[in-house]
This record gives sequence, structure tokens and C-alpha cells, in this order.
Amino acid sequence: MGLNLTFCLAPLLSALTQGAGGDEWPRIWSLCQAVRGDAAVISRLSECLEDADSGVREEVASFHLLRAQGGHPELVNCVSLPSLEEGAAWAFSLALSPGEALDAALCLALDEGPPDAMAPVLKRGYERFMLHSSAASGAQAVSLAEALHRRARAVWSGMNLAISRTRAGDYVGASETLSELLKGELSDADLAVMRSRLSLVYFGRGGLVMARGHLGAGLTQGSGDSGIVLGLIAIEGGHWGRSRVLFRSALARDPRQAWAGRGWGLSMVPRTQRLTN
Repeated sequence: MGLNLTFCLAPLLSALTQGAGGDEWPRIWSLCQAVRGDAAVISRLSECLEDADSGVREEVASFHLLRAQGGHPELVNCVSLPSLEEGAAWAFSLALSPGEALDAALCLALDEGPPDAMAPVLKRGYERFMLHSSAASGAQAVSLAEALHRRARAVWSGMNLAISRTRAGDYVGASETLSELLKGELSDADLAVMRSRLSLVYFGRGGLVMARGHLGAGLTQGSGDSGIVLGLIAIEGGHWGRSRVLFRSALARDPRQAWAGRGWGLSMVPRTQRLTN
């Protein structure tokens, strides 16, 4: 009888002693999101982690606990992102050290939410996007830009997505993104920038025939980019006078336009002088 009773109680005893299991982690992630200096939540999270199994989950949750307590914990190293429970992506996206696992966690967190706690995730996602863009890491930049735009649905996120898709050679995707943005309510300045960017995408996608109308429209709305592109096209066609007018106009709008300055200088080279560069 004693042996049978021990056998029946074994699963219960195991469950009581094995620490935080799969059912406990969603509660822990909720506490991580709510902790934010609240003494009662800090105490509850600390109690939960006393029984938690060691591993990357425990390290991530401890990161949030220590930070809520006023500490400065080190970021958690994670080579490969594990299968995550609901709410875990948010916690992982703020606790992991830079790497592929962090990028994956950020994309999941941006899609998953929660809406009222997304500001730090958006900030870190944008920082990672800019890092990949500067390093010409096309695929990673596009993935993060897509996740950022799905969450933000803003002009800045759409522009970043269009630029990253253009750099990756996805002109169709870039033009679709910009065309969708143009359907929304935009300021005059944003409208000019969007149309200018769309003209550049069309130029890359289909050449001058597809882009000319958009370049002209952008030029009339004060787009320096449109003027620069049309100026370069004019130089290529040998229309030096036209190119000077276009580059001068672009420089008048913004003297810091590097390509406008280069184009202006190139347009001033005497036509009898042979260009070697």
C-alpha cells in the first residue's frame, strides 16, 4: 500500500519541486512587463524566480528584476532563440546582447506587443535596423524594417522600409510601400519626399521612361533628389546647360546636398576638356 501511495504521489511531488514550469513562465513574463519599479511586483517576481530553473529564460527574467531594483545587469548572451511562450519576446528583446537571437526576438516582440509597452522595443529595433543598414546587412535590415513598419505604420517606418528594400534590389516592394504611404494624410514636406523617393525607386526599377513623370512632379514640389537625378541624366545626355540649372536649383534649396555640389562642379567642367574620372 505504501509503495502504491508513493507511486501515485510521485508526479505531484515532482511538480512541486521542479520550479517554474511551462505554465509558470507566461506569468513571469507578465511580471517582467509590469515590474517598472513597483515594489509589490518586484517582490512577486523575485519569489517566482527563486523556484525557476536555471537557463536563458531565468537569466532574461533576472535581468528585468535587477534593472527594476536599480541595478545595471549585463545583457544576456543567447546564440539561438528558443521557442518562446506568450509575452517572452518582449522580455528577450530588451535583455539579449546583440546578435541574431536579438534580431529574431525584436521581430517577434514588434508583432506580438503589448501596445502599451512597445516604446523601448521600437527604440531598440530602430537602433538595430540602423546598425544593419550602416553595415550593408540587407536581409537583416529588411526584416527589422518590415517588423517596425507593421507595428508603427508611420511615415518614418515606411520610408526606412522602402529604402532598405531599394538597397536590397526589391524595387517592386519599395514602390508598393511608398504608394501605400502616399494614400495617407501627409504634410507637404513628407509628400514631396515620398514622391521624390518613389521616382528614384521607379528609376531603378524601369529606367528613365518609368521615372520621368515622377521626377518632374517631384522637381516642381521642391524635391532636391529629383533635381539631382535629372541633372545627372542631363549630363549623361550632354545637356550641360540644363544640368547646371538643375544642380544650382538643388543647391539653392539645400547647400549641404553633397551630390548636388558634385554635379554642379561636374557641369562646370569645360566641354572641350576630356573627363578621365
